[in-house]
Amino acid sequence: MNKRIVVKFVPPAPVKVPNGKSTTRTRTWQVDRLIEFLRSGLEPLVTEAYPGTELEVIEGRAADVRFDGWKPEKPAVLREQIGEMIGTVMEDLEAEEYLNA
Repeated sequence: MNKRIVVKFVPPAPVKVPNGKSTTRTRTWQVDRLIEFLRSGLEPLVTEAYPGTELEVIEGRAADVRFDGWKPEKPAVLREQIGEMIGTVMEDLEAEEYLNA
């Protein structure tokens, strides 16, 4: 069985934008595009740090990092490292490109 890292990504909450003096409109995120952005940015970092592993990013209700097909010696340390990688990738996110109109 292949070693896989599965990242469960929780999309951000919709954004409320003022639409007038007392009204707002809600803009939702394009979740599929966000997940693809995260996967494409995270994949090179993960494969460089953990050779021989595959990466999968899926939408989840709770953020989590799972290890399929293997059990790392220190999973908490790996989860922390992957969390830092996620933060690095998400810093480059241009929110406007991923919000619905």
